[in-house]
Amino acid sequence: MAALPMATLALAHTPDVLIFDWDGTLLNSVDPLLHMTSETGLAVPQASPSHLMNRVLEMLYSNHPMGLEDMRVVLGWEQSVLATQPCQLFDGVDSMLERLARSTIPLALISGRKSSEVRQELRALGLEHTFQVVLGQEDAEPKPSPQLIDTILSRLGARPERSVLIGDATVDMEMATLAGIPAVGVAYAVAGQEAASRETLHHWHPLKIVSSVCELADWLEAFCLGSTQFAPRFTPSQGSASPSL
Repeated sequence: MAALPMATLALAHTPDVLIFDWDGTLLNSVDPLLHMTSETGLAVPQASPSHLMNRVLEMLYSNHPMGLEDMRVVLGWEQSVLATQPCQLFDGVDSMLERLARSTIPLALISGRKSSEVRQELRALGLEHTFQVVLGQEDAEPKPSPQLIDTILSRLGARPERSVLIGDATVDMEMATLAGIPAVGVAYAVAGQEAASRETLHHWHPLKIVSSVCELADWLEAFCLGSTQFAPRFTPSQGSASPSL
């Protein structure tokens, strides 16, 4: 697939909406999954920079032929494991969201899991009133389809070029590109994998790549809550090749 250039953001003050991915960006869903793979004897390849569930799938593909139903079972692990584990945000996420919630910027949340599960987790964390829109797998085609983003923009009357997606996976970056919306990549989902994640996210030319919640909060503080104008971190080329997923 030929790469589309990541949209740039023309914005003098504040964005129309900040759209956050949930798992691996705000919610630390990685540790329970790593514990699950350890208990079941699945060795997660440490060198892979992709999202954790992609790592598990890649590992299984390399050792066992998998059909569609097998894939559904594996992807269902995430939902079943998280349903039995206490919700845990990445350190610093709660204070960052509290600061953003006091601003005039609308916040939205997307997830590859059911929105009912995400809303339950938000209630458990005391964040049920933080996001104006919460969408999940039943609300649109799965990532990287831009439907989740398009729905949010339509509901909030937001313009793509004046909105931002924050996500941890290459599929988030592709979704943002297809929707024509700028993105920020987070590389802290798996401890010790920051450099590899940054390298993978870099291929999608996001506005910014951050290696910690603190760095993300500082960037949002400066560029969303301050008066500094957004500027893309990378200048994409029209003919760059799309990274493989």
